[in-house]
Amino acid sequence: MAEASNALNPVQVRYSDDRFAVYITVNPREVLQGHLSFEEIMEALLESGFSSSEYHLEDHIVEELMRINWERLNKVMVRRVAYRVEANLRLRIAPDAMAAWITLEPAYPGECPDRERLYERLQHQGITQGILEDMVELACEVGDVSDLPIAQGSLPIDGEDAILTFLLADTDPSGWQDTPTERLHKLPHVEAGTPLMRRTPPTPGQAGWKVTGECLPPRPGLDIPLSPALGTALAPDDPNLLVATQAGRPVPLFQSVRVDTVHTLAAVGGDTPICLADSLVVIGDVAPGSHLDVAGDVDILGNVEAATLQIGGNLYVHGHIKAQHSHLQISGHLRARSAEYAVIACGGNFEIATVLRHCNVRVNGNAQIGTLEGGRLRLLGHLQAHTIGSPAHPTTRVELGLSDGFEEHLFRLERAILLTRRQLDETLRTLIQARTGAAPLSPEHLTERRRHLQMRMDSLRSELHRLRQLLVHEQKGDPVSVQGRIYPGFFLKQGDTEEHVGEMREGGYFSAAKRHLSP
Repeated sequence: MAEASNALNPVQVRYSDDRFAVYITVNPREVLQGHLSFEEIMEALLESGFSSSEYHLEDHIVEELMRINWERLNKVMVRRVAYRVEANLRLRIAPDAMAAWITLEPAYPGECPDRERLYERLQHQGITQGILEDMVELACEVGDVSDLPIAQGSLPIDGEDAILTFLLADTDPSGWQDTPTERLHKLPHVEAGTPLMRRTPPTPGQAGWKVTGECLPPRPGLDIPLSPALGTALAPDDPNLLVATQAGRPVPLFQSVRVDTVHTLAAVGGDTPICLADSLVVIGDVAPGSHLDVAGDVDILGNVEAATLQIGGNLYVHGHIKAQHSHLQISGHLRARSAEYAVIACGGNFEIATVLRHCNVRVNGNAQIGTLEGGRLRLLGHLQAHTIGSPAHPTTRVELGLSDGFEEHLFRLERAILLTRRQLDETLRTLIQARTGAAPLSPEHLTERRRHLQMRMDSLRSELHRLRQLLVHEQKGDPVSVQGRIYPGFFLKQGDTEEHVGEMREGGYFSAAKRHLSP
């Protein structure tokens, strides 16, 4: 309680914390001649700032104190002698303490509370945050209010997650009308020092408050580190910027970018497998019987015929994938003009500009196809096609969502990452021994092997990340969109439900789970 005293006066004045009540304290030993006078009491009150226009003096208590024989008492006495004359204030606080309302009843008609006094009373009753100033002004003007909103809490604002932004234009080749020479000149290429990816750091968010002053902490943004890969490094003057350290082809990865050295071949043919730890451009065709094992991206400006391709990055076939016995395994995305009679496993998105005919395809992402004719297509994402089937009514099967094949592939990816990590560790140990002359292999050979394994690790991690993201965000809505026609012979399986189109239909949105085809 606030206190005011005069050394020559036996009366000490105290105010309650909310300044509603006025108390006087009297020590009998300090009272002269055993009796208090009215003047001593009023002098102490006035010295404390007491005002009769603000406080009602309880005269009967003052008279009682004046009648007491203080010489007979041996202990200090405290009595309330006045109380503030003001409106009656009732406060209602929401159960979650995010809002509060007041009701004011004037002590006498026309009374309006003092603004500062109203703030004092609110804070004394626990309202310390979010007081609505315009509502306080209204209460002071009107005086008599009921359930007036007087305070509003604020919810916390969660922080923004870190963002990794690839700074170059889309590196996916497009424009099927380009000639091979035009396509060759459009292939992505960067010089050393080129900015590749920028990290926008996460934000901590903004705390919220209850009207009672309790803090509501925000969820801080998720941090995503920016990690250098082969051919890249963090800028020396900016840890949030990734730049190229060599000239080559930029390959976006999960949380990073890699810059590959690009090898160029006129064509690929023969029985000798080609194994590269970089990116590859084939200006001509990939002949039957060829085998390509490339850790980076591959651009084939001609056709692929009856070949086996294992690609760690993305595959872009400017021509056609044709003839039987073509087996393609791609960790990244695939784009081709057309494909027929091929077995394809694609870890990213899948795009066929014209016709996908009688192929067996597994896609971990979305598929965009001109005409899907015959064969089997399994995918986790959405399918967008212009036409499904043909007047010959071949059996065309599409399977959507998670299946045994995808679960097995996820398991194989995780195992492959563990195996590759072990191979990387073993290669590093052997490289150290080779540099000291304790191993028979040359350091150059081991350095190239380590580079190939590191690129494979990058590709596997990126594919695993894409697959997990798709598994977390399960298929919703209508996953098949057809702009043209759907011919008889189309089977769509989604989970445990399978639908069959037995007659020609115009395009629309199709979902086996919802059992409908809408135009």
